[in-house]
Amino acid sequence: MHTIDWLIVLTFILISIGIGIYFTKKASQSEDDFFLAGRSLGWFVAGTSIVATTFSSDTPQWVAGHSRTFGISGNWLWWSAGIGTIAAIFFLARYWRRTGVVTEVDYVRLRYGETKSSNALRIFKSLSDGLIVNCTVMAAVTLAMAKVTTIVLGLSEDALFTLPILGDITPMVAILVVLTIFVLIYSALSGLYGVVYTDLFQFFFAMIGTVALAVIMYVDASKQPGGMLQALQNAPDFKEGMLDMIPDLTKWNLSSMLFMVYVGFLWILAFPTGGYYVQRLLSTKNEQEATKAFLWYNFAHFVLRSWPWIVVGMLAMIYFPELNNPEDSYAEAISRFLPAGLKGLMVASFLAAYMSTISTHLNWGTSYIVHDFYEAFINPKASKKNVLMVSRVCMVLFTVLAAIIASKLQAMISAYQFLTQIWAGMGIILVARWYWWRVTAGAEFICLLTTLVLTVILNLTVGSGTSEQLLAQGVFDQFQSILNMQNIDPNLIGWFQFAVRAGINTFFPVLIWVPYCFIVSKKPSESAVIFYKKMRISSLGWRKIERETGLPSPEGEFKMNLIGWVVTSLALFGVLLGTGSLIFQQWTQAIIYLPIGIICSFFTWKIMSSAVFSSIAAETEEPVEP
Repeated sequence: MHTIDWLIVLTFILISIGIGIYFTKKASQSEDDFFLAGRSLGWFVAGTSIVATTFSSDTPQWVAGHSRTFGISGNWLWWSAGIGTIAAIFFLARYWRRTGVVTEVDYVRLRYGETKSSNALRIFKSLSDGLIVNCTVMAAVTLAMAKVTTIVLGLSEDALFTLPILGDITPMVAILVVLTIFVLIYSALSGLYGVVYTDLFQFFFAMIGTVALAVIMYVDASKQPGGMLQALQNAPDFKEGMLDMIPDLTKWNLSSMLFMVYVGFLWILAFPTGGYYVQRLLSTKNEQEATKAFLWYNFAHFVLRSWPWIVVGMLAMIYFPELNNPEDSYAEAISRFLPAGLKGLMVASFLAAYMSTISTHLNWGTSYIVHDFYEAFINPKASKKNVLMVSRVCMVLFTVLAAIIASKLQAMISAYQFLTQIWAGMGIILVARWYWWRVTAGAEFICLLTTLVLTVILNLTVGSGTSEQLLAQGVFDQFQSILNMQNIDPNLIGWFQFAVRAGINTFFPVLIWVPYCFIVSKKPSESAVIFYKKMRISSLGWRKIERETGLPSPEGEFKMNLIGWVVTSLALFGVLLGTGSLIFQQWTQAIIYLPIGIICSFFTWKIMSSAVFSSIAAETEEPVEP
């Protein structure tokens, strides 16, 4: 790093802090201002903030490494989420804004009323999501940031000194501690205002760096003998089919099976049923802005960001053929290809990704603890001043806890993966609760318990050493036999087991909680009726209440949502795959994909401009407190 690089990094940090400090006064006016930016965000700011948050410091490394290992089509692991997030544009985004709640956990109170089971669910979700999962994510992002910048900056991995609990403090850890303190300061002072507007600045800063690296590598590879494609195909790690946008479905193998799992049902988990996605939707000015925000997020997340990372991962096979860890490709490429100035820009882009993610998790996690636990059950009469003070104290404690978890992350990563599998089983019910009056807080608990038991059974091992195997090994063996997948590379068997777990965790709980709903929910509860009157969601699941109240849902709304989902999915994936086809010189595919994407984009615009899709004011006969 040259002096110019350090000046760029310093300038970036100072601007980020300045933006945060600028919004301090606004954030201190109310709880809504601190956690929801006064519900004042436009679609571009809200959508960009979501994109910036999902762009954590480990994302480029992971995408580049995954592309190098599985080829372009391996990215359907996360591309498939687009099916779910596009569905959310039409089936959830504007409804979230219509609720008027403060957090996703607060939705539990609105949907199920204030009962013993709903209160217990609210407490559990606020502590598990807001504290445990949230701090573990921050810890993982911190370690990823330390890893990439250690390589890029060429820092020593030797400890400067050792601290109790935290362990060895290396030069990079020391830098991250200082950086995190800066993030904590502007997040605690400016609330969500500071988070989203620094996100806006940080996202474009980050994109400049990632695009610059991809372009430089692409141009250099194009100068190789035979051109970029020939050099790539001659790389030792290159395998047949790695340039396919979609795996060859005529061949039944692990790649085609995983693709079917991803696009078949894994996308269900991508619905924004909680977290910072929902926080940004609740922070928009109105329902139209919430809808547009999520549309912009989908385009920016999948189309704009995919290809710079994938290009670096694929071309790294040419330049770094003997890497032990494929995820090191990205950091190695930065060190080799970026000159002075651009290297500082790239380091700043990683800092941007890190700061954006940390600031969001600090604010979002605190909103769960303060609004849904402290205010709801500990101190319901808390003053505005008291709420803001507790919020800022929580942020400090979150930062300390995340640092402790980061120092013990090897054990915590397993715990985080365990939690992720549990929430996989919750995907369907968290959508169903919007569209079916019979779903109750008890049903959510039953689903959670079922998924927890399944996850334990499917992950528990017996024996030790070479004799160690999964307790449910017979289940995985049976699936391998049924699917004719016996010849899987031992190094990739974990992906097959992942697919089996995902399928079982997604669908088996449905066989438990759906009958429970029919048994317990004999007639609509008072809270279900109040919810329908406020929301007026068009669905067969609300027809009974619709008839009883005499309040019809908007005619044709559900049909238009369904059409919008299909058309916009075609638009997104058409543009996504068409862009990739152009980059990797697959001209025939580009001629097919791009026109589909462009034409369907036009129809998406028409649908979102239609009267049916416009905001529909729910005629609430009985006021419901936000």
